[in-house]
Amino acid sequence: MGTAKIELRGIGLAALSFGVFLYFAFHLLQGDRGYFSLQRAEIRLAEVQRHYERSVAEREHIQHKVTQLRPQSLDLDMLDERARVVLGFSHADDFIILEK
Repeated sequence: MGTAKIELRGIGLAALSFGVFLYFAFHLLQGDRGYFSLQRAEIRLAEVQRHYERSVAEREHIQHKVTQLRPQSLDLDMLDERARVVLGFSHADDFIILEK
């Protein structure tokens, strides 16, 4: 009867150890800071970086246009173009291309 008790204790200890292993393995994969959460965070980071890069490019484009309209570096052609677009004026010999 003594050996059966030792065997039962060994089986219980193995089952407990396996349960603890399963617990940590589950949280390693599925937990708040697990592998799958890391994958989702990396995908989200890539999306945000693409959005940031588009925003920076758009900002630089707008800033370049604003720079051309400053008195220190006024581009008369740009000023003429913007005035015609905003006011809807054109010369008789101008070609007008309408975009949809």
